[in-house]
Amino acid sequence: MPSFTLPVVAMSPGVATTGPCTYKTSREMRLLFGEQMISDDLIAFLRRSECITERRTQRMLEVNPRQPMLPHAARLEIEGLLRVWHKLHPEVADHVEFFEERPSSTA
Repeated sequence: MPSFTLPVVAMSPGVATTGPCTYKTSREMRLLFGEQMISDDLIAFLRRSECITERRTQRMLEVNPRQPMLPHAARLEIEGLLRVWHKLHPEVADHVEFFEERPSSTA
């Protein structure tokens, strides 16, 4: 029996397609951590977990899954990774705020 897979192709930042279906992805999700500065270990963990991770300030990261997904799915993915991180590092404070920004239009 033949198997069929729909290729996922990134068309442009923030847009992905699977065959005829096109959907937006979250490409600018920023996390603001409480009073504790972000460790290099957390950044490395998120990168090993297939997330594009950039430090914006000492307490802010921009994190986005490499796989195209809907914005709410991307947020759930990142929240799950942060839960795992906090289980592995209970000494780290867990106050995190999400800032989801819309991609700027290039008109």
